[in-house]
Amino acid sequence: MIKKNIKSIQLDQKGSHNVSFSEWSSEASQQETILPRQYIYCVHRLTGNSSDFDFLAESLIKDNENRVVICIDIPGRGKSDFLKDPSNYHVEFYAWDMVQFIEKISYDKDIDFIGTSMGGLIGMVLYQLPKKFKIRNLILNDIGPQVSTQSMNNIANYVQKVNVFDTREESEIYLQNTHKGFGELTSLQWKFLFDNCIIEKNSKFIFHYDPMISIRFTQVEQDLNLWEIYNKIDCKIFILRGKESEILSKQVYNSMLELSNNKGIEFDNVGHAPMLFSSEQIEPIIQFINQV
Repeated sequence: MIKKNIKSIQLDQKGSHNVSFSEWSSEASQQETILPRQYIYCVHRLTGNSSDFDFLAESLIKDNENRVVICIDIPGRGKSDFLKDPSNYHVEFYAWDMVQFIEKISYDKDIDFIGTSMGGLIGMVLYQLPKKFKIRNLILNDIGPQVSTQSMNNIANYVQKVNVFDTREESEIYLQNTHKGFGELTSLQWKFLFDNCIIEKNSKFIFHYDPMISIRFTQVEQDLNLWEIYNKIDCKIFILRGKESEILSKQVYNSMLELSNNKGIEFDNVGHAPMLFSSEQIEPIIQFINQV
């Protein structure tokens, strides 16, 4: 039997804050007689939350009952605390949080790391920070070490909008129109997103994140460039790309694959970002992680 437990843990970085996470495991993995557990950490997109990985996490456990899959709500999202100082809403802060978070849960055990968009940036920065554990596999979902100026400004324009809706239907329409890049999701998959990304507050409907996460987003004049960090990563890397993505360009994707440890896959009829809801998108991740 697969179990999903919602937990929280206190982290201390520039003031204490609680982060919520879902822990996926099988009953068999709780037995002391089995092999050492394999830990996989999943980190979501900018305005997502831990539920983004529910379908993937369940599939990973079905494939191997010895796994534990940890899906975090980054501060300011989902059930995690909003940060008292909004200026700390940035990738470097999140990466240092992840060092504490991972060491409190799995100590010095090797891990696999899966990051969608912002989560992938966190993974790249995390890789080069001092830590007790080692990242065995790094899976980057529609993100790379370079994002164009235009794409960064498009993100800024989107996330800086404070959206408050009178009806749930209005919020659902807006979410679906804004995230057409997710691809051809079924009505049930869209409902799943609506249920986990929209909340009612004071008789209004809003998205499940702190509007202040946008405070560090301004109009930029140059590309985001993390090539110096990326080129020092020496673990196995698996890159997922939506063929219509503007965030991870075809040129950057091809350049990422030039390193010998790197593999990649592209998905038709998807932009930014593949949501990892379908077997077509989940199975390649499982196959990559299962490689010895």
